[in-house]
Amino acid sequence: MRLLIHIYKGVVEMSKKMKTPVYEVNPHTMIILPLKTKTGVHSEIFELNDHRISSFTPLFLIKTSCQYFGSSYDGR
Repeated sequence: MRLLIHIYKGVVEMSKKMKTPVYEVNPHTMIILPLKTKTGVHSEIFELNDHRISSFTPLFLIKTSCQYFGSSYDGR
């Protein structure tokens, strides 16, 4: 399961919210920013009408989405 991190008043809480293993970059994705936490670097994802936190790094999410859509990060 995919772990999402919810940040509330400086406290990081892990919860199993979604079953998808990795976030998929889509036309609504505006930016993916690195987010440093006590457990490492994660991703803060902003969409048109949504905001998410992923336990994966931004580069991992982008590379995985490239592969999913039949491309590669190096080929972009």
